[in-house]
Amino acid sequence: MDAFCGWGGGCTCCLLRGVLASGRRPSRVIECFSAHSLETVVRSGAAAANVLGLTAQTPVRHVYFTSGRSRQLQIGRQCVELRHAPSWRLALPDSTAGDAIRALAWLGPEHARSALEVLRRRLPDSAFEEMTAVKRLPTWLRRLVEGRGLGALSGGRTP
Repeated sequence: MDAFCGWGGGCTCCLLRGVLASGRRPSRVIECFSAHSLETVVRSGAAAANVLGLTAQTPVRHVYFTSGRSRQLQIGRQCVELRHAPSWRLALPDSTAGDAIRALAWLGPEHARSALEVLRRRLPDSAFEEMTAVKRLPTWLRRLVEGRGLGALSGGRTP
């Protein structure tokens, strides 16, 4: 039994023999796919924002960011889109801090400040330490995460 999928028979075999068409949850199949393809695969910013409670909108499509090429997978009746993304969007995979970065980027500079205030109440300090350690974030997001951009984004007021 393969350690990654837990479905028996090994992930590569499972994928090749039709697990993609068997009705498995897309998130489990993507987790399995990521482990065997050696690609980094993370949920999209919209999905991350939903999981973190920053939006009540539930994404209709299954979109994931990947270090590999962009492509679509058919999982049962559902289509899962893998979009190639820059390394900063793939930072801190499988962590709440990584989801927070992707969610803030998806929300954009206009809404990220208020979302960050919500995250500061919900997430532990260690998550923010992880976020500030990520290099190569877009300038506006880096300043926001480090606490230097809050005044600029709020019209000159400081928190």
